[in-house]
Amino acid sequence: MNDSNDHSQGNSWQNITFALSIGLLTASINPNLSLYLYERFKVDPASLSLLLGLNSVAGLIFTAAIPAISDRFSDLRPVLCLVCLGSFCGLSAIPFIAEPMMLGMLFVLLLGPYSATSSLFFSYIRRTHPSGSAVLKLRSLFSLAWVIGPASATAAMTAFGISSIFWISAALCLANSVFIWTMPPSKLLKPPPKKRSSGDDIGMISLMFCGFVLLLGTNFITGNAMALLLHQELEASIIQVGLASSLAAAVEIPLFYLLSRFSEKYGRISFFQYGCAAGFLYCVGLASAQNYLQVLLLQPFNAIFVVTVIGTGLTWFQELHPTKVGLMTGLFSNASRVSAILSAPILGATASYFSSYRGPLLAAVAMVVMGSAILIYVARKQSQQPSLSIT
Repeated sequence: MNDSNDHSQGNSWQNITFALSIGLLTASINPNLSLYLYERFKVDPASLSLLLGLNSVAGLIFTAAIPAISDRFSDLRPVLCLVCLGSFCGLSAIPFIAEPMMLGMLFVLLLGPYSATSSLFFSYIRRTHPSGSAVLKLRSLFSLAWVIGPASATAAMTAFGISSIFWISAALCLANSVFIWTMPPSKLLKPPPKKRSSGDDIGMISLMFCGFVLLLGTNFITGNAMALLLHQELEASIIQVGLASSLAAAVEIPLFYLLSRFSEKYGRISFFQYGCAAGFLYCVGLASAQNYLQVLLLQPFNAIFVVTVIGTGLTWFQELHPTKVGLMTGLFSNASRVSAILSAPILGATASYFSSYRGPLLAAVAMVVMGSAILIYVARKQSQQPSLSIT
């Protein structure tokens, strides 16, 4: 497939529609799940943590397993269809569950596969658009979804009842299971010439995974610490906190397109280095911010960092093993999940130690420095191995 076809088909209305629908599902359900559990079951904090933990563990397992299994299939549409149907069953069953622990089992059995939907979709896109630019452009729609999704979901829950979000999401999953058949079939990509041992591959992938866990953990800490810092220490309102988050997401949308064009012309490693520098400046600036306006002015740095980490990371992992694009996409997705699991206690411990939410931001500074150093080292090593280069 030539580059022009790759660019035009990467923006086809089917791809755009499917990407936006998955983004809206994630942006609507994930931030409102804890609210639903509390309002519906009045669960105590321990039970809430257990239920959310079960959901996270199920997502971790299925996001690794399902995309890896999908590498055995030439056409990913049947796998995507089955996952959408499973998600439909799980989401439509939630309003009928009367016991919270039964809901925990449902998370494991049916909503675990739902967590793999985005990884499967980007595996499909990478197979149908080998250059990777389509992955970056369609990923920008997830940022758009996070601008409008959470607020739209809470509005629906207020207007139509607390369970309405799951009925709407289930209907969307059912529609997606049919809509996927309007999209072209995917094909397995040809492997590049083998130029290094499998042991070297595993070592580099392990280093990459650790580096991205640190950078994604930085994003986790800054996102949560910013909200708490604004609300509790800078006395910003809930609406102002949401505005700051939405501003960063809105800036991310055009940046994903710029990353695609910049990386094609100059190489992604250049953008990656600048992006990590922006992340460092954001963490330092946020740790020293004294008012709400300063936090708002820092959000473009946050957006550059997020786009760099997610955009570069997703396509970088996919390029390592074109014949195992599902496995590699799932591995990157799980780097985000692992980073959240590991960063949560860091957030709590540093906030307690410093008696301020500026403490976690100092930890984030150290994490972005270490993660950047690891990945820049890996990138330079891979630049000497063209078959595994990110440039």
